[in-house]
Amino acid sequence: MEARELGFDTTLTTDEISLPRIRLIQPLSGEAMEGTAKPGEWVFPDGEARSEVVGVILGVRKCRYLRRDDLLLCSSIGGSVGEGDPGGDCTRCPFSQWSTDKEGHRVPPECTLLYEYLLSGDYGVAVVRISSRSAGAIAHQLNTQLHLFGAGGVEVTLASQFVQKPNRKYYIPRIAGVRPLKQVAAPKEEAVQLELAVED
Repeated sequence: MEARELGFDTTLTTDEISLPRIRLIQPLSGEAMEGTAKPGEWVFPDGEARSEVVGVILGVRKCRYLRRDDLLLCSSIGGSVGEGDPGGDCTRCPFSQWSTDKEGHRVPPECTLLYEYLLSGDYGVAVVRISSRSAGAIAHQLNTQLHLFGAGGVEVTLASQFVQKPNRKYYIPRIAGVRPLKQVAAPKEEAVQLELAVED
């Protein structure tokens, strides 16, 4: 008798799934204040603190969160359609748009876009969140590796980097290593065009 015949199933919605997270500790994080982890370290689901995260990228998804005074007003798993206030199409929402102040400086959107990377390692499977606001370049580099090698095709090592600004000090992820687990073959058409170019 199969588990499904007994009423068990694996078909669940995102609201019914809770993924363990690996978090980058900031100077004001609870673990830093308690002394159980140092700022810039990564804390794993079991509470262990490490200087690096090593994992195979299994996938990525976008998330959006709009908060005010620590109150969650609107969110989106997938980064396309918000639920809450204001909700709706995220691409047209004014809170998701960059703007410019009176002095010509770029102002980030009030709604935060996050990339969640599902990693597999000696800790099992866990999620690492990267904010496009503070570490968008790192997220784009990881997205490129995932695009080139596919899910399960590349192992990355994440460390941290200290950032100091006039009114804020914090840590962002840093890519410390990339190890492809499979080769990327050039499309046949591109290979033929390259050969013809050489002959000419």
